[in-house]
Amino acid sequence: MNNILSELHVEILECDTTECRSWWNQRDLVNPFARIYHVLEGEGWICHHDCTFHLVPGRLFLIPSTAIATMSCPHRMLQQWLHFRAELADGLDVFQVIVPTYELAFADCPPWADPAIAHLWELLKGGNAFDLLEAESLLRSLIALFLRSGPGKNEDKISAVTRFKPAFELIERQLTAKLTLELLARTVSLHPVYFSNEFTRRMGVTPLEYVRARRIERAKRLLLDPNCKLDEIAAQTGFADAFHLSRTFKKLTGASPSVFRRNFNSLSAEVTPRWPREI
Repeated sequence: MNNILSELHVEILECDTTECRSWWNQRDLVNPFARIYHVLEGEGWICHHDCTFHLVPGRLFLIPSTAIATMSCPHRMLQQWLHFRAELADGLDVFQVIVPTYELAFADCPPWADPAIAHLWELLKGGNAFDLLEAESLLRSLIALFLRSGPGKNEDKISAVTRFKPAFELIERQLTAKLTLELLARTVSLHPVYFSNEFTRRMGVTPLEYVRARRIERAKRLLLDPNCKLDEIAAQTGFADAFHLSRTFKKLTGASPSVFRRNFNSLSAEVTPRWPREI
């Protein structure tokens, strides 16, 4: 486990402090990055993973990139927010491997957590290379708190990432190619049936379902570019055409690519990021 997490790559995309009002109201929002919310004043609500979280001061909230979230602010909420990616060396989102907790109370955290949050946002205001390096280090420590406080029972997934690492790496390198069960099994020198059974038991999805999910995650990132056409995205993510991409995208995320792009752009228009979004 330690070897896997030592490969964790953290990338801060954007951050800001925003006063939310009734416009902060989205249903079934899906983003290609994780988010941390820190409420300073007021209150809001967010629902994901079949849970409802009351956004109030004194707590930190995590929304993984794979979450389908519904959010609302009935009156007013002043909050700090941070968009980031946290991936292992093979491009796998760490929150897909280790199930985290989605809410942390400062009262239950180590004494360093509260001042670390304040220092993190001070560093993000600076925005130079040294500040960013230190900010990413602090973010890694906060991610560790969310992971450590999770429900546990992640040993099988962690073991799978270690055992099947060559297959994960092949998927990331050749996501646009035709990836068969036989080809993936060959990378780890296992019979296809045994590989499929072990992968499914440990990861919770079949190998080919995992490939499909990775293609959709890459499509989400490409959809952030308003000039990238759906046919181009399909070609860059291994789908036969735009129709195949759209059908699979809606099945996995609950929204069509066009709705995903519109929702993301409408939410982004309500805030003024300090740093430009990196895609």
